[in-house]
Amino acid sequence: MTQPMQTTPTPARREVPRWRRRLFRSPLAIAGLVFIGVFVLVAAFAPFISPYSPVEQNLRGTYVPPMRVEFRGPEGQPGLWVREVSRTPLGQIELGQELYPIKFFVRGEPWVWWGGLLRSDLHLFGVDGPIKFYLLGADEQGRDILSRLAHGAWISLSIGLIAVAIGLSVGVPVGLVSGYFAGTFDLVAQRVVEVMLSFPGILLAIVLVATLGTGLTNVMIAVGIAAI
Repeated sequence: MTQPMQTTPTPARREVPRWRRRLFRSPLAIAGLVFIGVFVLVAAFAPFISPYSPVEQNLRGTYVPPMRVEFRGPEGQPGLWVREVSRTPLGQIELGQELYPIKFFVRGEPWVWWGGLLRSDLHLFGVDGPIKFYLLGADEQGRDILSRLAHGAWISLSIGLIAVAIGLSVGVPVGLVSGYFAGTFDLVAQRVVEVMLSFPGILLAIVLVATLGTGLTNVMIAVGIAAI
């Protein structure tokens, strides 16, 4: 009499959450996540990514266009090379003849970040030579646009996070209390919110900044109040 074969039970397949399936099936959602991730990384490591200080001026480099990177050196050697670009006293763009190599992970101006937690003089890239490398060009005062964008990302991210935190910390409790107790409190809260909604958000923020005064902290408060 033959014994029946015993089969090993197959483990139950773990079901992927619905939100994860929808997320990875949406190219726009993945592109948005990548964009936000890059934005956060740039903001978190702005001094390392920036080749120069965002406030350093170079009056010989005002309104300099983005520098063109060449892939061959003066003797045909491979690599990344760039020529000096400057502005003459007559306002014309002058292109130098000599090529300078672009180096990665170079030593430069010392920087302090995260309230002194990070201190270094290492930068992602730089030029091995006596010239300024403006990858995205320079503004009207000769300041590097790439460095200003990287540091500006941190300011924009800080304003957004703190303003949303202010809006949530005030708006959510008021909405919960208003919906739970109703009555007079609900009526007053609705009228206050309707008054705030009658103003465009940017106009309300401008009025609040004009009332509170200028400054980054006041801008965060103003945008947060507009988000309530």
